[in-house]
Amino acid sequence: TGLSQQGLRPQAALDQSTRNLDAAAGRVEAAEAQLDLARAGASPEERDVAAAQVAQAEAALAQRQADLDELEIFAPRSGEVSGRMIELGENVGPGAPLFTIVDLDQAWFTFNLREDLLAGLEMGDRLTIRIPALDLEAEAEITLINVQGQFASWRATRATGDFDLRSFELRARPVEPLEGLRPGMSALIQLDR
Repeated sequence: TGLSQQGLRPQAALDQSTRNLDAAAGRVEAAEAQLDLARAGASPEERDVAAAQVAQAEAALAQRQADLDELEIFAPRSGEVSGRMIELGENVGPGAPLFTIVDLDQAWFTFNLREDLLAGLEMGDRLTIRIPALDLEAEAEITLINVQGQFASWRATRATGDFDLRSFELRARPVEPLEGLRPGMSALIQLDR
């Protein structure tokens, strides 16, 4: 019921699954009553038929319960929902993304630098980063230096002697947790060049 209130499962499908579950429970009760009658004086054949009906009703009940269990989804990790990829009443298949979850405890900064600004920067180096939205400076450790695609080039402005410069992604994680840091905030670094 909680999922249907959040718009993740159509109410009609939830109602149908609930009705199916109730009907299966009723069939189990009826089959158990027939089994009780059969045990009271029925022939062995009638007892076998009644036992088979009970088993069939229990299997139907288990299937309905499995259907209801599939309505519950779990996030692979804790975090904050930052995006929703589905709409109310939309059908989705197994494995389809439903939400974007951001783990605010695993924040990092990404900078795009020309290759001529990378001199002297290495993995593990620490940088001072200014975050204007929080009006603070923080220390961060470089965790990734990676070349970007051909499209991310700084074009030479002179026809003679110059060459195109590639862009590199530099990623750094805060050394200490930063209260209030949100995805998409601007961060600035000062490189002494």
